[in-house]
Amino acid sequence: MTHYNIDTSTPVGEMIVVVLMALAEMQSKQMSVKQTTSQEVRADKGYRHGPSPPFGYDLGDSPGTLKVNELKVSIVRAIFSEYLDQGSFAVVAKAINERGYRTRKDKKFDSYKIRYILENRAYIADREVNKKYKGMTDDEVPPGKTYYIVHSEMWEPIMNLPTFERVQRLIHKRRMTKSRVLYTGEALLPSLRRCTMPSLSAGDGSR
Repeated sequence: MTHYNIDTSTPVGEMIVVVLMALAEMQSKQMSVKQTTSQEVRADKGYRHGPSPPFGYDLGDSPGTLKVNELKVSIVRAIFSEYLDQGSFAVVAKAINERGYRTRKDKKFDSYKIRYILENRAYIADREVNKKYKGMTDDEVPPGKTYYIVHSEMWEPIMNLPTFERVQRLIHKRRMTKSRVLYTGEALLPSLRRCTMPSLSAGDGSR
């Protein structure tokens, strides 16, 4: 770090301090812009950003790519298969844990981790860019930001496309069913239909 001996008691000294502070702020903003631009360029090319690959993958030999972890790939496929049979994140997590499978950090799977795996397009070799803008139109995306895009065939897929899409349809169906029950009380209707008020005859009243 450079140190300056500036006499701030004089008007010239005060001006120099102001100029140096402005230059430091400009340099900080330029570094931030360069970092953001670099990340966006990598994203536009489909490169991954971040150190942690999805479960079942390791970081690839080329920057921003993935390679299949042969020891974990069977667990990922078992999770997809179990969900097609059970249709429940929690039930799948329990079944996978009972088989002795564990996460990368040697912890048990929970519903959140199961859902993250099942909905992650990385398993069909897709790289999603700016996922938070998914479903937005170009006019809705903030100025200067790149819209949602998917780069395909970026690495070796673990799951085939038909199976992955079957799982997405089932997740969507289960989610819609749950929402309908939650907001309409549909699950209560059968029991309510069975409940009937006892009829009172003329002679039932006490005298």
